Amino acid sequence: MFRYSFLILLFLFPVSSYSNWQGTGTSSAPYEIWTLDDLNALADSINTRNFYGRNLHFKLMADIDTFKNVIGHNNPTILHRWNHHFDGNGHTITVAIYGRGLFGFADKNSVIRNLNIDGVVSGLSEVGGFVGTNFGLIQNCTNYASVYATEWSGAIVGFNIGTVIGCHNYGTMTSNSFYIGGIVGVNNEHILECVNAGYVIGGNDVGGIVGRISSFAQSSVTIEYVTANNLNIGSVEGGNRIGGIVGDILMNNNLFVLVSNNTNSGFIKGDNSVGGIIGRVFNNTTISNNFNSGVVQSNLQNVGCIIGLKGISANITITNNHYDKQMCGEED
Repeated sequence: MFRYSFLILLFLFPVSSYSNWQGTGTSSAPYEIWTLDDLNALADSINTRNFYGRNLHFKLMADIDTFKNVIGHNNPTILHRWNHHFDGNGHTITVAIYGRGLFGFADKNSVIRNLNIDGVVSGLSEVGGFVGTNFGLIQNCTNYASVYATEWSGAIVGFNIGTVIGCHNYGTMTSNSFYIGGIVGVNNEHILECVNAGYVIGGNDVGGIVGRISSFAQSSVTIEYVTANNLNIGSVEGGNRIGGIVGDILMNNNLFVLVSNNTNSGFIKGDNSVGGIIGRVFNNTTISNNFNSGVVQSNLQNVGCIIGLKGISANITITNNHYDKQMCGEED
């Protein structure tokens, strides 16, 4: 009887490479990641579903070089998503990743904080230096890596449906397509107190902080997505709908956006709909207390110190924004 009970326990809680980690996986005694082997074991355990349950805690104890794996993904089941807590403890992971980012898919209630990355991340859609698709919390993370992608991508997060707060980007974000940001590619939630100092170049819908804020979901209650207290000092270049903070905003139904207390001092250049704060805003947005001191250039038309092009739809409120007219001329 004991033998069969033991086999059942092994099936429910499989022994894998992570069994050698120090710690117990709790908030007070997190699993400790010391080496490249430890980090590879974490990726293998998540990606092969050797973890059962959620909210285990991990802590990086040293800098790690030449990490090539992606931790967590969205296929074939949600059991492979990252749904735990990772504390980088101020250390740096140098990456050489082809994929969606260090963490491919971060689920609700996941946390990634206090982590730095360097190296190169490259992929196709929904690529982020830290997370490809984020439903959780990304906090106090800094990117020095160069990120290359096609679309829906950012230096920190590709597609954000969670919260990104206090993150910094110093790396180059490069694309020839759309929805590209110095922090987030496409945002459906909150970006707060982040700084982009890297060069951001893309096709259309490119922003120093976020390429596009957009949602076509139906909602019976009013929901507000917040982009606030962010700073862009990096150069941002692209085609249409290029902004120092946000490239483009297009919302639906009871979904609203607040863009407030953001500052741009970077050089902003595009073809059409180019703004020091927002390239184009279509609807359902409050734009308040922002400041632009950066040069704004348009090769064609629709250029503004704060907003390049304002939509004719209702529910756009613009209050108490300021700019240096010596740098970008007069706002319409």
